[in-house]
Amino acid sequence: MIINTLKQNGRSFYFAHRGAPWVEKENSIISFRRALELGCKGLEMDVQITKDKKLIIYHDMYIEKENQIFYINELTYFQISKTMKDLNENIPPLFSELLPIIKQNKNVIFNIEIKSNKLNNYLIIKKIKEYIHKNNIVNQCIISSFNYMLLLQMKLFFRNILIGFIIGQERLRNNKIIINKIMIKILRPTFINPNGEFISQQFINWIIRNKFLIMAYTINTKTLKNKLKRMGVTIFFTDNHSFYSNKSANEQTTGQSRADNLLFD
Repeated sequence: MIINTLKQNGRSFYFAHRGAPWVEKENSIISFRRALELGCKGLEMDVQITKDKKLIIYHDMYIEKENQIFYINELTYFQISKTMKDLNENIPPLFSELLPIIKQNKNVIFNIEIKSNKLNNYLIIKKIKEYIHKNNIVNQCIISSFNYMLLLQMKLFFRNILIGFIIGQERLRNNKIIINKIMIKILRPTFINPNGEFISQQFINWIIRNKFLIMAYTINTKTLKNKLKRMGVTIFFTDNHSFYSNKSANEQTTGQSRADNLLFD
């Protein structure tokens, strides 16, 4: 289902990046619901594991408080919640809170980006696998990460899940491309997820020629989107809900002026 949906005969497909962050707080349940209301067919979220083995939806790998750094994987969910409350920030939702939304939206694809800088990722892989199998949502989910070792381990322990290898700006420099190609050949991911501002036409051609699918991030302007489409990219992660919204202009409230400015930059 996922691959056929994303190919779409050359038509663009958009993942709502952390929900609808120009309308609601990113990576929040209300943000995901809002993106779905606006018409997205793909949702992206960041997931990581706490010290007490809870899966939470949160982007940054640490919390900063009073000039101190507290890493998410070294804190319990209770400690994270208390710290966020002290900082007057939203408490990160548990991944389990998102599961009813996934199950209610069978035609929506969910890209779960796992945040981890560890070499051994068995615990978070085990937890993700349990949630996905128990809720019968494997045909709706993609697992992606910057962490190459995590993805290798994911393929070993969770063979029927689709994976995406995220490649950031630094790794897209010309002197790193050969290393990327070797890593990709070993990993054999379904998707390559490059930073859309820095990927070259040459690397795009290589990816397509080797039959991987490209999902570029984070594409918020019409100029960049059209440039990448001309280069052969049709799948995008975006904060800009105007790209996928099925609502009329007057129905899109908070955040719309920002979307308008970037849509016609």
